[in-house]
Amino acid sequence: MHKKPINVYTLLGHSDSVFFDMSLSCLKSFCAHCKDDYKLIILEDGTLTISDKDVLQKSLHKLTIVSDSDTREQVSDLIYKYPYISKYRKSKQVLARKLIDIPLLSKEDYCYIDSDIYFIRDFSGINRTLIENEDFVNMQDYQNAYFLSFYELHLSKNRIKLPAKVNTGMLFVRKNKFSLDIIENYLKLFELNFTKPKPVDSWRYNLIEQTCWAALSTHINSYYWDPRQVYIPINKNVITKNTIALHFVSRLRHLFEKIVEKSNKIKDSDIVELNTIPIKYSNIFKNFTTVIKNKFLNYNRLKNG
Repeated sequence: MHKKPINVYTLLGHSDSVFFDMSLSCLKSFCAHCKDDYKLIILEDGTLTISDKDVLQKSLHKLTIVSDSDTREQVSDLIYKYPYISKYRKSKQVLARKLIDIPLLSKEDYCYIDSDIYFIRDFSGINRTLIENEDFVNMQDYQNAYFLSFYELHLSKNRIKLPAKVNTGMLFVRKNKFSLDIIENYLKLFELNFTKPKPVDSWRYNLIEQTCWAALSTHINSYYWDPRQVYIPINKNVITKNTIALHFVSRLRHLFEKIVEKSNKIKDSDIVELNTIPIKYSNIFKNFTTVIKNKFLNYNRLKNG
């Protein structure tokens, strides 16, 4: 059966010129290396200038740019019966559009990529529409970067079982498996799960979107992209014969130019097939070990500058 072109969404704005330039490089790398048939759709937050849009249209293949103002009313009409979702969508959280807007606006199965993922070699397989048992595919993180604390994940009487290390930088989503009812329920649970009500730190609030996707994944057939192929370059020896894409999360963006320069020396001619592995669940002992390991890595990173 022939695969239709798949919509590949991303979020982009221009509040930071350095990040915009990096994002443009990353999106260009996707267009250069993705060998699946696709349509690229940028959801912008209203900060892109006419000049920005002109540069994007000239630099990126098969591109459509959609403004938040063009879709806000449509999305609001679809979520008005969901008070927790509506509250979250009305917040200033840009990532709410990844969790709410894109699944609702997309009419078919789709993919999503963060604009800080750099692709280093030709690949295929991001389109999983014909693989019946794969409903949701996400990246594997190096930590549990969730809205819920270690206590809330493992020790609270109201704890919620989540997969280990879900990262939503790169996704495949089966349209008919997305559920507003499930998202609404989890947003309600997250709000009630705190033993001591207090203002949520902004960095933790940013993790609501990723935590909701992780929670939704427990209800459907979920997988990771092969972590040998798509990953966050937390270790020094970042590029291997298996590497397809690197996710430059905020704490690693200072390494972007150096690693990209190294990756540009790769001269592979073969198209590499993206693989997936089954999702794993968070374990209290493994999670505790990961927390200690990451504290040690952060200490060394600060110590060594």
